[in-house]
Amino acid sequence: MEQSDRSFFASLAAMVGISLAFMLIALNTSVVGTAMPSIVADLSGYALYQWSASAFLVGNAVMIPITGRLGDLYGRKPFVLASVLLFALASIACGASQTMVQLVLARACQGLA
Repeated sequence: MEQSDRSFFASLAAMVGISLAFMLIALNTSVVGTAMPSIVADLSGYALYQWSASAFLVGNAVMIPITGRLGDLYGRKPFVLASVLLFALASIACGASQTMVQLVLARACQGLA
């Protein structure tokens, strides 16, 4: 069995970072699900109601295998950091959306991140 060069605290920090990223995604999904009826009413976009969730899931399904392979080739850390940054920017875009189409596109960007 090979011993890792990583210290206990570096391993713990990595685990906490990944856990926080997963928590961010779970929190975003549950908060948006709860608030979506009010958001749809404010944006008058009931016709696109399901697309807000579907766009996130489609983007997520597309990017998971791609980033998984790239992470295997080049290391996972830069992809996790880039994903969290892009997810935060897409979340800001969701909050700034003025129409339902903008919200759906921002949710798709969240899924891609």
